[in-house]
Amino acid sequence: MRIIAVDAGHGGWDNGASYEGRLEKNDNLRLALEVEKALKSQGFSVVMTRSEDVFIPLEERSKIANEAGADLFISLHRNSYEEQTPSANGVENYIYLTAPKDTTERAAWNVLDWVVYVGVQTNRGVKRGDYSVLRRTTMPAMLLEVGYIINHCDNIMFDMHLQAYSNAIARGVKQYFS
Repeated sequence: MRIIAVDAGHGGWDNGASYEGRLEKNDNLRLALEVEKALKSQGFSVVMTRSEDVFIPLEERSKIANEAGADLFISLHRNSYEEQTPSANGVENYIYLTAPKDTTERAAWNVLDWVVYVGVQTNRGVKRGDYSVLRRTTMPAMLLEVGYIINHCDNIMFDMHLQAYSNAIARGVKQYFS
């Protein structure tokens, strides 16, 4: 059975981004718990880096996935930008700078394509970045930014499509392993 590590970004004292009282850590956890259910319904085993509002250091998040022997790592986040501009909306998926195209990049596109299919303002694509959780994991890993927390429409879409986004992420994972 394939093991998927699901990481709800931030948590505890680390709120992540915020907007009008809305905290990224809470959105990330809500989504992660739904993704866990969706993945299990698809027949995957799931290891969570956190299932409640606690702070988990970045190194520990990767360690949890590595020690579990996870086959894929998905870190869930909401995006932010200091100056709100019309381009500050939509979803994007990050992979590590040197991640291979045939595994990690393909997995990231599969997940992103299914999320976009549900409905988003903008598909910002798969990008490469030097994030700790991507750098320190030993399996294909992605950091999915599910809309901008500073964008009212992205927040409405996040709330309306929470279940659909969860199922889309699970479908993308299933497609990757098919």
